[in-house]
Amino acid sequence: MENQKDEGGKSPFSLHVTQHLSDKNHFMTSPKIFCPLFLLAFFSIGCGGPPAGEVTGQVTFNGSPLTSGTIMFVPQSAAGVYAHAEVQADGRYAAETDETGKRIPVGQYRVMISAVKDVGPEEPVESLLPLRFSSDTQSKLTADVGEGQNVIDFVLEP
Repeated sequence: MENQKDEGGKSPFSLHVTQHLSDKNHFMTSPKIFCPLFLLAFFSIGCGGPPAGEVTGQVTFNGSPLTSGTIMFVPQSAAGVYAHAEVQADGRYAAETDETGKRIPVGQYRVMISAVKDVGPEEPVESLLPLRFSSDTQSKLTADVGEGQNVIDFVLEP
């Protein structure tokens, strides 16, 4: 087989390779290279970091759903991350952290729940729960967060 050359002494194959490699955008536009790199990056997101779970549940007081309030999850370990949730009108909540969103680090938490009723600008707010539930040392409420989905209901009694 005869080696064909163009006028500059280069073969058609070497011209194609040279032109192909000189294209500065080729690396990111070639499907053979871009797709595997994109998939690797896509599936790597969220795979790192400490084990975590999602925490949802419902708060009831005296047999009825708590209609508003705030829940604070205080980590037992010094290196832990605080989590919080707003109680919805049906008593349900979904915890999150400022650092990891809905991914709550696995571990033991002390729990504080507070709920107040605003009775107007001239009156002080009225607590809807006994004050012991809003203290991390007096509430005696705890949560054990594991990996995956965690449904943690709080049944509060006066």
